[in-house]
Amino acid sequence: MKRVLGSPFHSLNRAVDMLCLNLGPEVDWTSLRTGQKRNMPAYSIHLQTPWRFSREGKILLASRDIYEPFAPDKVGEDWAYDLVGRPPEEGSLFDARVPELSRTMAHATAAFYWISPLGDLNLEFSNGVCFQSFTPDSRKCEVWRLLDYRTGKHIVVFDTET
Repeated sequence: MKRVLGSPFHSLNRAVDMLCLNLGPEVDWTSLRTGQKRNMPAYSIHLQTPWRFSREGKILLASRDIYEPFAPDKVGEDWAYDLVGRPPEEGSLFDARVPELSRTMAHATAAFYWISPLGDLNLEFSNGVCFQSFTPDSRKCEVWRLLDYRTGKHIVVFDTET
C-alpha cells in the first residue's frame, strides 16, 4: 500500500456491489485477456466488504448505500440495486451520492494508511476524509485487493493461496 501514498483521488465506481476506489494519474493499460488498450487510474482498490467514507464524525458514503434506493417513493417493490445507468431518482443511494463525494475528493491525495492484522483497511486523505473497510469473515479469505495498473500486479489481502 505504500505505493499509493501521495496519489491523488481519481474516481469511485462499482461493479454490482464491489467498490472500486481509484487513485493516481491515468496510465496506459492493455488487458491481458482481451488485448484492449485503455487509460486506467494507476491504482484501484476493489472491495466487497463493509466500508465507509467519513469526515468529522459524519458518514459521507457507505457500503449499504448500494442496496438502498435513492428515492424509495419513486421505485416499485421490484427495485434492484444491481442495475446501473438509470436516472438518478431510480438508482441507488450510492449512485446518487458518488458525484458529490467525488467533488469533495477532488485534489485530495492519499496521506496515510493502516492495515490491521485482520485485514481492515484505513486510508486517510489530505482533505480529512477517512476511508475504512472492515473484514466481515472469521476465515482468512480474500478481503480486498489493490490493482496496480502500472505493473499489472494484484496485491490480495488475504490471498487464499498463501
